[in-house]
Amino acid sequence: MVAPMLTSKNTGVILVLLFVVAGALRDVFFGEVFQRHRFFDVVFVSFALATIIFTIVVAVRMPAQFAVLARNWRTALIANLGTACA
Repeated sequence: MVAPMLTSKNTGVILVLLFVVAGALRDVFFGEVFQRHRFFDVVFVSFALATIIFTIVVAVRMPAQFAVLARNWRTALIANLGTACA
């Protein structure tokens, strides 16, 4: 039996409320972070953490992808340079 709060009529409202609350928490958190630290420091730490975390995920779940990257390193380099220039 499905709990009454998870019916299709209420699911949309609950998800919208969760989205709004999550957005408010994000804005308050990052507002404080950007007031306390320099912008590029926050960006550097964010991208470094994302790179480390997703490298570990790929290494654990799909290690063969590193061989694909090694074979296509020029394409990856050009894509990264294009992104950095944008």
